[in-house]
Amino acid sequence: MTPEERFNIIVETQSNGVFGLAYSILKNQADAADITQETFIRLWKFLHDIRDPSAKGWLLRTARNLSLDRLRRCKPSLSLAGSPGGDHAPVEIEDSRPNPAEATELKSLEAQIMEAAEHMPETWKTVFLLKEVQHCSYQEIADISGYPLNSVKVYLLRARQFLQNHFRTLHPETLPSTT
Repeated sequence: MTPEERFNIIVETQSNGVFGLAYSILKNQADAADITQETFIRLWKFLHDIRDPSAKGWLLRTARNLSLDRLRRCKPSLSLAGSPGGDHAPVEIEDSRPNPAEATELKSLEAQIMEAAEHMPETWKTVFLLKEVQHCSYQEIADISGYPLNSVKVYLLRARQFLQNHFRTLHPETLPSTT
């Protein structure tokens, strides 16, 4: 397989995941698209050094680092809709049920989870998004984030506890009590 063919296959299979991670960090479609493009430009430059056929870990780590660098350097730009920081569309979760009321309720819950995640420490949020949104394994998360494997597990536990406590406070009747 030629480098061009390999690159095209990787772009085709991984671009949604790279964009999704960048968008979850930046909350702006234009910025996420820029980061996605920059990530794939870097992939092309370093393709010969990457051993993983899918390059998933390398891509997500690069997209995460570029996104965090962008956040540190500047404020998010205005989206086309004109809202600061871009639009806050919830992450799509596949639902095989066609019931519109259930689909609306699910989207509302997704939006609430993503909003609550914004209040987590960055370490917890990164691990949570990689696990629950990007469906990465613990080892992939450790490789992408640079955190030790045990820290990944602890951060994910803390993120889940944070969300549980957050929703218990908002809706005490919907979650079982811990006592």
